[in-house]
Amino acid sequence: MKILVIDDDVELVDILALTLRRDGFLVKQAHNGLVGLKMWQVEKPDLVVLDVNMPGMDGFEVCRRIRARAKTPIIMLSASNSEDDISRALDLGANDYIAKPFNPPALLARVRALLGCTSPNPVADPVGGDLSLDPSRQAVRIGTGATVELTPKEYRMLHYLMVNQGQTLPADRIIDHVWGYRDSGDRALLKHLVRRLRMKIEPDPSQPRYIQTVLGIGYRLSVPLKN
Repeated sequence: MKILVIDDDVELVDILALTLRRDGFLVKQAHNGLVGLKMWQVEKPDLVVLDVNMPGMDGFEVCRRIRARAKTPIIMLSASNSEDDISRALDLGANDYIAKPFNPPALLARVRALLGCTSPNPVADPVGGDLSLDPSRQAVRIGTGATVELTPKEYRMLHYLMVNQGQTLPADRIIDHVWGYRDSGDRALLKHLVRRLRMKIEPDPSQPRYIQTVLGIGYRLSVPLKN
């Protein structure tokens, strides 16, 4: 699922994006209301996290414009906890309102609730497959074998592939998810990451059983069924 975070506090956006990505979400970021509204139109996210106080177009106006066109769930963020601001946000169509400062896990819980997610990693252990992830250790187990430790980027990529098991994911989408934004990652880095993952989980990395390359597009996770 895709989350759009709109807030002019760059540091906070980075923290929230990292928290959401660790939970398997694809995150897009914008640092002002006008850009955020344009990204909403293009990206069509499943949920928007929206700050109230931004220069130019504030969060109330962004919320109003989104709600006039769609029912995308919206969580409003604000340094104000006044009843007037809360009422205004809800009257404009926001689904939830969180006063700053707050703990990122609290926001994550609200996101899961709005999107109907019942656990942090609802598909981390694919039904019928022989790969399972341990989010507490950032590790993977293949069948009944030993647990293999992963780096944060390896874990993030494998989790993303497992969430979308059987689907071909374009390289650019994987780069966005793993590195956060395309300028900090490229296809050469992605190939290197795939190579490292294959060395850790594939019986024969030269003939991948799990992480399959789809030429000209990206990668797909294929998990063989258990006997």
